[in-house]
Amino acid sequence: MSWIILSVVFYCTSLITAGLVSGLIPQQIEEINTQATPSDVSTIETTTINLDSSTCIEDECHPRLLSNLEVHNYDLEYIYNHINDTIVQGYVTINFTLKEPINQLIYHAKRMVQLGEPVLYEDGVHRLVTMRNYTPHDYISLCLLSKNSSFSPNRYSLKQKFVVSLIYGNIGFYQTLYNDGNGTIRKLLASKFQPTDARKAFPCFDEPQFKAVFRISIIHPEETIAIANFPSIEETIENGLRRTTFADTFRMSTYLAAWAVLPDTYGQLVSNDDKPKVYIYMEFLKNFVVFNDISIQDNSMGSS
Repeated sequence: MSWIILSVVFYCTSLITAGLVSGLIPQQIEEINTQATPSDVSTIETTTINLDSSTCIEDECHPRLLSNLEVHNYDLEYIYNHINDTIVQGYVTINFTLKEPINQLIYHAKRMVQLGEPVLYEDGVHRLVTMRNYTPHDYISLCLLSKNSSFSPNRYSLKQKFVVSLIYGNIGFYQTLYNDGNGTIRKLLASKFQPTDARKAFPCFDEPQFKAVFRISIIHPEETIAIANFPSIEETIENGLRRTTFADTFRMSTYLAAWAVLPDTYGQLVSNDDKPKVYIYMEFLKNFVVFNDISIQDNSMGSS
């Protein structure tokens, strides 16, 4: 029965993204042109090496990642301080095992407002690295600070701060504005990925074969609701903001991670049994009751 519940939650979260395309959720009606001020990102430091980012070096020249590694999990946190913000700060920790020695540790990031200094640990030991971008392949390339040194096969942990824009198109992690039917313009945030678009929302090994477990948490205004692929397991209030923490996902590709931040005016339907949750735009709530009843009946028949 548990896999049915997870499937329902996964589907309902994905419905937020699909609805933006199909019209179930109102499409964006206005583009905000507000830009981030220096104070928004002043806490982020970078160690990007000042080389020509259009000229590749060694493994950067290959359009696919060459590293033989296994990604274990992503710890991903977003901080969305106010509903008027057009940027979001994030923190990611990537735990992985390198299976063969390499000279460059390469992963993906694209359209970052700011990308912080990477902090790399090899089996718990801090390793000093340099960072550079190779923009044609959306690569972030790390090299050990010691000359002629290579990354040894071992277990690693990579930590990095980043800032993303919510108004840079409708792919990645972005915002959309809509009229709630009462003349009030409201905003929701959602992720929407194609197989190589997760890199626009967080630094990652953004190729489908690099599957991993995702541990997602979102800090957001109290008057909003955060949802993700898997159900929330904890909600706390911190300094006037709500922290929503979600259950670990199963192993999956980066582009399957999904989350959204909704106004608390969205309706919620909960069954009486195992309580799968469905969030829906209020204008469609009555029609959606029928779908909810049918899906619960089908799940009951399938588990009997």
